[in-house]
Amino acid sequence: MAVGKITVKIRPAVRFAYGLIDTAAPAAGQLVGVLTLGIPTQAAVLTSVFGRLTPYEESLELNRLVLLDDVPANAETWAQARAFRLAAARGIRGVVAHSDPEPRTRLTAHGPETIFPGHYGTIYQAKGMDYLGKTRPRRLTMLPDGSVLHSGVRAGSAGVLTSRIPASQQVDEGARCAAPLV
Repeated sequence: MAVGKITVKIRPAVRFAYGLIDTAAPAAGQLVGVLTLGIPTQAAVLTSVFGRLTPYEESLELNRLVLLDDVPANAETWAQARAFRLAAARGIRGVVAHSDPEPRTRLTAHGPETIFPGHYGTIYQAKGMDYLGKTRPRRLTMLPDGSVLHSGVRAGSAGVLTSRIPASQQVDEGARCAAPLV
């Protein structure tokens, strides 16, 4: 998925995709962010939190929230609140979101460069979501450019095996938006 200069290199299972459109920018109607809700790797991600909701129909995982750096402050919280309202109108009653507190760096000729500072879910908590603790630790394989080699790639997922593009260079071409967050 590519948004401006931001590129996400894996394709999550997306049920709903919402685009944040900047109507005041010089190029009116410019896409400046994307939020996706979808299917986690295991139903237990949803049922352990929302035991009474039907997974995938009434509860989903926040797969991605990506905004351009120059989007004004509080845009993440606004976009998240708007997307959740739109999803609720389609029957979604619970959303699980994960934070990633580990910073990511890449090595350059001038030394290490931070490409992702890490976060503790501040915008989720600002929205009123509850912090429920940490998930099981897992080992990540970091590539020299700072990207993560995901377990599906290491195991030889079908998407990687059928592609002529190296796994480290695969980029999602984007998701169709269920609704713009104008």
